[in-house]
Amino acid sequence: MFTPATLSSPTVLHGLRARWAGSFLAKRVLEEAHRKTGKPISYEDITVLERGPWGSIVGGAKAYVDEGYAYVGWLWVRQDCRGRGLGTRIMKKIEDEALRHNARTVWLTTMSYEAPGFYARNGYTEFTQFEGGPNGHARIGFRKKLSPAVASQNLSEGKC
Repeated sequence: MFTPATLSSPTVLHGLRARWAGSFLAKRVLEEAHRKTGKPISYEDITVLERGPWGSIVGGAKAYVDEGYAYVGWLWVRQDCRGRGLGTRIMKKIEDEALRHNARTVWLTTMSYEAPGFYARNGYTEFTQFEGGPNGHARIGFRKKLSPAVASQNLSEGKC
């Protein structure tokens, strides 16, 4: 039997060791969810990269799908490539992949000084705000319900 007195103090990991430990923990959480629900729970990492004419990365997004939801952790477009539709193309690809993995909602957060207008223009609805960020800014939560009928719209290719 473990007691707090017999356990070592918690360990903080960074970098590759943190990624490995995160995968270990995710597997345990999914196994427990499977035991409780009686159905397998899927978890899928998704990364989308947009490359410029010479192969350099000019934008991308990182997301994961878990139990019918997709969470976008990062979206980035190189400064000189913004305003050309690349962010929209990248998010559309994330949404298509999320649907392919049976997600029906995408959610994310952004800081009030980052891109709330971008997400609103792309069909995302604000659902929460966390006040008290740096210099009075807020973290804003957005979500979008996905529909297979609007998946894979043919967007013109943005160039950078």
